[in-house]
Amino acid sequence: MPLSKLKSTNSDPKKPASDKSIISSQNLTVKYGSKIAIEDVTVDIPLKKVTAIIGPSGCGKS
Repeated sequence: MPLSKLKSTNSDPKKPASDKSIISSQNLTVKYGSKIAIEDVTVDIPLKKVTAIIGPSGCGKS
């Protein structure tokens, strides 16, 4: 199907497709022994939204 015939389900790209979150975290801190991998992270990932967490190898993305 040509791209010109595809229709968006979300007419406003600034507005999330859904108000519901699939992942939500507030003030998350992760430690491995005395090493802090993640400190005070707050994230809210809406349902039906493509999201990526990027960073160098070994930085705690998992």
